[in-house]
Amino acid sequence: VQFNRDIRPLFAENCFACHGPDTAKRKGGRRLDTEDGARATLKAGKPDESELFLRLTHEDGKKRMPPAATGKKLTPSQVALVKRWIDEGAKY
Repeated sequence: VQFNRDIRPLFAENCFACHGPDTAKRKGGRRLDTEDGARATLKAGKPDESELFLRLTHEDGKKRMPPAATGKKLTPSQVALVKRWIDEGAKY
């Protein structure tokens, strides 16, 4: 899985509005558009220990990302792709 080809488009569509370069709109202090920012939410090779993956799959709708209020939602295949990317080392 390649970040720029496979993961960045998913993050751009579903995550960057709240976790991207715009400091005025950034939520939770989390940034996913940079490697350093995303590393704070990742444990390479360990999706089940990665906050990023846990938030994408959380059963509690209030904790799941992206929030329902955004109208955005990753498909099961997109979530599986993110999991595989993390499994493979979450390389940027």
